[in-house]
Amino acid sequence: MKTISIKHCFLLIPVLIVLIIQIPNLGLPYFYDEAWSYIPSIKKMAEVGPSLLPGVLPIGDCKGHPQMFFFIASIWMNLFHGNIIMMRILPLLFSLGVLGSVYVLMLKLVNWESAMIATLLISVQPVFLAQSIFLLPEMLMIFLFVLSFYFFLNRQFTAYAISNTIMVLTKETAIVFAISFGLYYLFSLFLKSNREKHRHIYLLALATPGIFYAAFLLLHYLKFGVVFYGDHLGYVSLDWPSIHYKIFIGYRSILIDYGKRFISMAAIVGLIAMIIQGPKYTRFLILGIVSFLSYMLFTILNFYTLRYSMAALVIYLIVFACVIGQLRINNLIKAGITFTLAAICLYFSLTQKQSSDIDLGYVETVKIYQQTVHFCENNNLYDQPIATSFNIGLCLHLYDLGYVKGDKSFSHITDVPHYLEARYLIYESTMPTPTPETDYAIKNFKLVKSFVDHHAWAYIYENTQYQATAVNTIP
Repeated sequence: MKTISIKHCFLLIPVLIVLIIQIPNLGLPYFYDEAWSYIPSIKKMAEVGPSLLPGVLPIGDCKGHPQMFFFIASIWMNLFHGNIIMMRILPLLFSLGVLGSVYVLMLKLVNWESAMIATLLISVQPVFLAQSIFLLPEMLMIFLFVLSFYFFLNRQFTAYAISNTIMVLTKETAIVFAISFGLYYLFSLFLKSNREKHRHIYLLALATPGIFYAAFLLLHYLKFGVVFYGDHLGYVSLDWPSIHYKIFIGYRSILIDYGKRFISMAAIVGLIAMIIQGPKYTRFLILGIVSFLSYMLFTILNFYTLRYSMAALVIYLIVFACVIGQLRINNLIKAGITFTLAAICLYFSLTQKQSSDIDLGYVETVKIYQQTVHFCENNNLYDQPIATSFNIGLCLHLYDLGYVKGDKSFSHITDVPHYLEARYLIYESTMPTPTPETDYAIKNFKLVKSFVDHHAWAYIYENTQYQATAVNTIP
């Protein structure tokens, strides 16, 4: 018993990695998708009252998403009055829940070695670390996926129906997992041993997530006159160049980038060794591979951004841990492999950064945004026409995001194509580089101020020939 309890203490390692890296960032203002989409919507739901029904939020805010994440976050916002630190603690709890649920999943269904391999490798991934405090639904969806995975393989179908239904009502892409689990179950009935354990009530449990999602879509149609959000459908492209590009970036983000090429190399060697020794936990592995492939296929054919691949990455690492954990080799060798891979990934997480929400580079970008907004406030540019990116325009325009500290927000913000109608142009690192507009400004405008922090930067230019005219401002 003493040995088992000491082993469980190793779970503190991945937990501490996340906490040590992200606790200092809990007070940072909102950034990217959470800033322009989720926080305004959560605030609106908090004001009118939390609800799971379509129509509480305008379609431009909910964007056709199921309401579970908004529902939970709006309750949390009302409890803590929208305090940024407390709001970020909510996704942090979901993130720690992912690590805890993965640990229990692997411990109960595989072994302790696999549990530690999975949790440690997940905790050092840049996208997991970045998203661990972002107010976005991905982490909650992954937490619920892990629970559903465990309940399904453990044949706890009532618990499965509950967790999977909540998962589908958190993010619509999760319906892929519900379908995958259902098809896996139906195909497994071809095995006589499974037919003997079959109960018709299990089929109802498997169908429950689909029934609730269909009900949501029906209510959504009755309220808004459309089944899906039109703008998102417009992002879907099924031409081969687009699909090929999404396959490429998905392959890179899951198997290669940020040191994961070494995990992939170890996976190939481990898979060969597992086949030679004789594979165990085949139900676990097959369901994991089916879940991974079905989710990636759906996301490749659908609207895709790199943070959407986080769910597939977690599944990949769970399957990898099952393969390595079952190998009949010395545990010290397993530990050496695991800690070496974790150290490599952590090194890349701390050193390889970009100005987006898929790695820790967002921290420097947010701090540059803070400095830029602070400069504009100190120089009383509230009523001056400013041309800038959509991202920093929101920071200047929306008080609730946490950048504007004074009593006023900036009222004359326009997009970059209208730069000649603005007195100032703010050029920053999330913008495409270069563009004709920014190239012209660099050559012809006066550089007023620059902010640089490693990969992140912002430059403020003044159009010295500016004459006041009507400006098309961001609403």
